[in-house]
Amino acid sequence: MDNPLTHEASAFINFRNYKFRDPRSHSYRWVDLKHLRFPAESGEAQELLSALIGHEQFRDDYAGGGVLSDGPRHGPY
Repeated sequence: MDNPLTHEASAFINFRNYKFRDPRSHSYRWVDLKHLRFPAESGEAQELLSALIGHEQFRDDYAGGGVLSDGPRHGPY
């Protein structure tokens, strides 16, 4: 299936060294941004959501393996 979305960029923000107010706070916090472009002539919201879920970038395992084209969606979580 051809996917109408195009992956343009990614950014990973890690808060590992962030100084939280409470020093006992858990520090395994991060944000992973995926920039996907959709065509101007895009259809219904349901079609866009299906394209997003079906896109290869949605198959990041978030366990250090990166994007696995045949991997599970959003890892085993």
